[in-house]
Amino acid sequence: MTQISAPSKTDQQLQLPDGRTLGFAEYGSAEGNVLFYCHGYPGSRFEAGVLDEIGRETGTRIISLDRPGMGLSTFQPGRTFLDWPGDVAALADHLQVDRFAVVGASGGGPYALACACKMPDRLISCGVVSGMGPLELGTAGMSRSNRFIFFCARRLPWLLTPIFRAMARSLRNEEKTRKTMAKTMQHMVRPDREALQAFGAENIFAATAAEAFRQGVRGAVYEGRLYGGPWGFRLEALAFQPLYLWHGELDRNVPVGMARLMASRISRCQATFYPDEGHISAPLNHQKEILLTLLPR
Repeated sequence: MTQISAPSKTDQQLQLPDGRTLGFAEYGSAEGNVLFYCHGYPGSRFEAGVLDEIGRETGTRIISLDRPGMGLSTFQPGRTFLDWPGDVAALADHLQVDRFAVVGASGGGPYALACACKMPDRLISCGVVSGMGPLELGTAGMSRSNRFIFFCARRLPWLLTPIFRAMARSLRNEEKTRKTMAKTMQHMVRPDREALQAFGAENIFAATAAEAFRQGVRGAVYEGRLYGGPWGFRLEALAFQPLYLWHGELDRNVPVGMARLMASRISRCQATFYPDEGHISAPLNHQKEILLTLLPR
């Protein structure tokens, strides 16, 4: 039997039938249409905090989950992308939410698509924003650092552990986090830097990254290996509708070429490409459009 503890809206835990803990947060409206949010990589439930205000404005209840080994969620050995819909369904059942929309941002893209694959009857809509595609689609245009991580994920997975340990150390305290964010922003495309500052989202993105390593790096390392291998389902086999994709053409984290190929392989995918947006600015600058498309009022 599932049990839930809720010390705060952003620090909730659900005990799953197999004994694992699932961490989650709620943002936006206390009532209304429900959107399940799949965070980026590495990330945590805090990421959806950027949507709190627009969620209240649009009457959207946003539920953001930690993936296994990150944040408050128990590590799950041997998991695949297709195991994720079971966790989403368990939380939806407990919250007595029958049907809902799902969206995946960046590394959360495959998880949203896995829900469209495994639980289409429960979805109102599915969206992917700045979303990661299968590496077989190519990484041309991707930043050097991301290409290196995904190269390691495919060829040298043992290297992911020291990479993420170094990342975790850079987020260990407030001073280090502030310096890390400042350095990271220097390498961002201009629209991403401007959007982070305009929405005051630097602290949220720093917090979600730090929370990803709350339990150490095992969750992030394991997930990297998932991105580096077969997803367990084919994009061409996804029949769920409506399925939306939004992507900035200046994105260097997940290049637009990968997104275009992904959209072309998903049957009747409704894709929108923004010429002047990057990886972060696309979801931030178009958040109202995205929410109202996924859950029309």
